[in-house]
Amino acid sequence: KVRHCIQYWKYSPFSGVGPIYLLREFFGLVSEKDEYVNVSDGGHIENLGIYELLRRKCKYIIACDAEADPDMTFGGLAKLIRYARTDLSIDIEIDLDGLRKGENGFSKKHCAMGKIIYGGGETGYLLYIKSSLTGDENEYIREYRSKSKDFPHESTADQFFDEAQFEAYRALGYHIADKSDGWEVLNTEKNRRK
Repeated sequence: KVRHCIQYWKYSPFSGVGPIYLLREFFGLVSEKDEYVNVSDGGHIENLGIYELLRRKCKYIIACDAEADPDMTFGGLAKLIRYARTDLSIDIEIDLDGLRKGENGFSKKHCAMGKIIYGGGETGYLLYIKSSLTGDENEYIREYRSKSKDFPHESTADQFFDEAQFEAYRALGYHIADKSDGWEVLNTEKNRRK
């Protein structure tokens, strides 16, 4: 049996992924031409995955921020803005007041539109969508919120959602996309430039 398992492992698609491969990756000895490629969410630099889009001077960027941020301090966005300024000499102007929680615990909006100043007369636009509650969500989102006070900012370490939790996040995402007025701003800007 042991011999059979060794033969199976030798031909398994996962046989090359192991401690040696991880060490090679740790020391930067892997490339896109290797048999295995690690695809990451960008969290090693900044959680939103926008940094490289700024480097490419993208005209329109849509970012959905679903990090655990119960106090709505926008840490991921603040880090991006700081990196953009110090590393790339790019400024991002954005008003987040409508996303901050009011006394009732709700935000006024789910998104904010920002302006990206690349320099040399080039500008871009950032539609920043934040996991937030405005109070007009459907009943099962409210019901889930009543059981989980951290929703929609539960720890991202929780990778095992039950059905109710999954559906609450899915429904909130749908609601946010449906209610976000940022799409109108992007379309207006595109039409104005034609």
